[in-house]
Amino acid sequence: MSDGSLLGYSAKTNEWLYFSYPNIRVENDGPYVFINGNTYSALKVESTEQVHNKVERYTVKNEVRVTVDNEQKTQFDVLLKYVYPHSELSFPSPEKLLAISDIEGNF
Repeated sequence: MSDGSLLGYSAKTNEWLYFSYPNIRVENDGPYVFINGNTYSALKVESTEQVHNKVERYTVKNEVRVTVDNEQKTQFDVLLKYVYPHSELSFPSPEKLLAISDIEGNF
């Protein structure tokens, strides 16, 4: 549902369930940087009370400006990297290895 609520049926309890969640408008989302050949572009989404989900795509060169979705609308610039060094992908195996998995977090 568009207001953030969910409707579902529980076969276990044989009843319809209604869950209501606040639908909070995101004012700033992004930028998301995309690479197409040698061209870098960014996509960001802005919303106001009057305009919802205005999508803007623009070309970027060396940095992108980020606007934080807070009351102060804090802004900062992020430098883009054009080269990403890779770490070694194979490591020597130890003589013995102990692996523990604790999905419940009770270890």
